[in-house]
Amino acid sequence: MTYYKVPAALDQKRIINPKKKIWNDFRLIENELYTEGECKQRGIRKEWLEKVTIKKTKTYWFFGARFCE
Repeated sequence: MTYYKVPAALDQKRIINPKKKIWNDFRLIENELYTEGECKQRGIRKEWLEKVTIKKTKTYWFFGARFCE
């Protein structure tokens, strides 16, 4: 499956999505994985992230964020 990985340079970068009224402010976490739909929903530009292909079974959730094993 195709994911978008947050690089180290964008760790703790603040994202503000003006289209959302609730949860419009959050920070990126280094090595967190996002799907294409999540990027669109949260207002994250895919050009900022690294495109990676990882099996769904090789990912895990930790404190509400998806990471690769």
